[in-house]
Amino acid sequence: MKITDYKTAAGSNGNELDEAVQEFISKGYQPYGSPYLSDNRVSSGTGEFWLFQAMVMDDEKDEEKEHDEAAARQVATLNKLADTKVSKKLRS
Repeated sequence: MKITDYKTAAGSNGNELDEAVQEFISKGYQPYGSPYLSDNRVSSGTGEFWLFQAMVMDDEKDEEKEHDEAAARQVATLNKLADTKVSKKLRS
């Protein structure tokens, strides 16, 4: 995995964190590791907990996609060749 960008999604509850994570996913990021919790009650005086999720952009996904597309093109070419050979045999 080659990480090309790192961001942190945050929310004051599960629903807010889900929304933040979904927004990053729509931009091509992926969750990395497990969500974690921060207790801000003492330092901020708000009595709140915050949830966080690391989000990363992974350059290898593009490489995997390119590899899958190349493999699909090769399979399509082989299928065409096989169809052509079968057609020729049926005609003769």
